[in-house]
Amino acid sequence: MTTDNDDAHRRALLAAHLRRMLAIDEQLAQRPDAVTLALQREHAATEINTLAAALGLGALPAGLAAIAGAAGLRAQVSASLQRQHQHLSAYRRAVELQLAMASPSAQVTLTMALQQANERLEEIGRQQEAVHAALLPLEHFKEPAMSDMTLSAEQHRRLRALLMRCDELTSNADLSALFVDQRLKPWRTGVREANNLRARVDLLIDYLRDQRNTARQTGLVLLLWVLTERYEQDDERHDNLLALASELAYGLRIILPPNSPNDPQLERKIRASNAMLDIHGWLTKLAALKDQVCRVAISFDGRVAYGTGFLVAPDLVLTNYHVVESVITGKAPPAGVSLLFDYHLKEDGVTPHVGKRYPLVAQDWLIDASPYSPLDLQVAAGVDPDLEHLDYALLRIDGAPGHALVDRLVGAGVQPVKRGWLQLAATQAAFVTNSPLLIVQHPDGKELKLAIDTDAIIGVNSNGTRVRYRTNTEPGSSGSPCFDANWNLIALHHSGDPNSASLHHSEYNQGIPIAAILRLLEQRGKRAVLDAA
Repeated sequence: MTTDNDDAHRRALLAAHLRRMLAIDEQLAQRPDAVTLALQREHAATEINTLAAALGLGALPAGLAAIAGAAGLRAQVSASLQRQHQHLSAYRRAVELQLAMASPSAQVTLTMALQQANERLEEIGRQQEAVHAALLPLEHFKEPAMSDMTLSAEQHRRLRALLMRCDELTSNADLSALFVDQRLKPWRTGVREANNLRARVDLLIDYLRDQRNTARQTGLVLLLWVLTERYEQDDERHDNLLALASELAYGLRIILPPNSPNDPQLERKIRASNAMLDIHGWLTKLAALKDQVCRVAISFDGRVAYGTGFLVAPDLVLTNYHVVESVITGKAPPAGVSLLFDYHLKEDGVTPHVGKRYPLVAQDWLIDASPYSPLDLQVAAGVDPDLEHLDYALLRIDGAPGHALVDRLVGAGVQPVKRGWLQLAATQAAFVTNSPLLIVQHPDGKELKLAIDTDAIIGVNSNGTRVRYRTNTEPGSSGSPCFDANWNLIALHHSGDPNSASLHHSEYNQGIPIAAILRLLEQRGKRAVLDAA
């Protein structure tokens, strides 16, 4: 026998697990190939289904609307599904672009990725319909009429909540008086009365969303403009009405009223490949990977050569073959290799952090290596490097720095946390032309730096072994990790334009796609050392 308190506790747990699953789903919509996220999502879904069964609800995915209602998160679920759809649509488009110029061997993987994206988009569409229907009162729900006006579930929720706070809708008489305004007169006789505010708002939205005047202006947007003018600028309703009217007007591309307070079309999305980023999440990821990139130094013959590397397991660093070529070929001793972590400037921007040095293990320090191609040194070679020349070296470090504790800003203070390491994704990144690429590096052996170019990607070659970009590097940057704007690891930086003619302006830098490296590691039976991590 269960009590009301038991059910209330289950609903609270249900809400917590549902929020967690939605956050994971939004990340998966951007990185459908992320195995760790998929496992986390599966665990959250299991917890949700267990609680849903105890509450007499349906299971996921079909029961999402009912589960969201029981958790009190229908509006949040609706908004999350909208974001997932946007992220996944962008991912699908990127895969389509990559598929168009992929080699036959890569087309199979890309086609499967495209099919999975389409299936997930269809599932999101079904869930959006179910959740949207649950948000509307059943007595007023109906199939939308054919119209140019489309409201997302999130927009409908915001509109409904906003109108319910407007004084002009508190009674049928007040609402009728509002339609004396010349802009709303065409629909005055069609406004239906209702015996409560909620029903009055729902009827008004359903009626005006499908109405246009002779100038093709939408009744619902005109209503928002009229209401905006009823409130002073220091009234928060003024700003909210104005923002929503602008959003709907921009999305519908309608002609705005002559006395509109502003023109939302003056705001432009200039480059579709530059997404809006969550500041907190972006900075949190940067703070973590800052601790996972190291300077590689090789001392021999009285000289020191520098490169960059990064942790891909607790005790494994990935860098370029050419960075440690002298050690691999026996010209320099392994004992001369030093990997320096936490070498960056302090908060004052002047004082270097001392950092922590690690050597290679004494034996079996080289897990795997792939040399660079002679074609990398040629100007306009005209052919692609083969799949065995990927210019990487996977090194084992003595001391497992990935498990070491480092001070990191967590919440409001600094706490000791595990350093961690970067995850390698096997699916080829969607290298969309003119999209951003970021490189965390130790240029010229100096303190850690970040190079950003939001118009970076030039293109990937036909066999997926090289990607070119415009992001800046310097000597010592070889072996650096390359990221997309969301900090997904996509390539290993290894070289730049080989044309050194005096009057030539360098045109590109170049990296090795991570997916190509993982494929070769798997073929050689070395992938297991990463999976074990």
